[in-house]
Amino acid sequence: MDVLGLINTFKEFRHAESITLSLATVQAG
Repeated sequence: MDVLGLINTFKEFRHAESITLSLATVQAG
């Protein structure tokens, strides 16, 4: 397993997480 792949996966995960959070905030509002 290469480090760059891991970092990319982590970035994608964080990005998806922030999108989910903002969507949840919009729905709650």
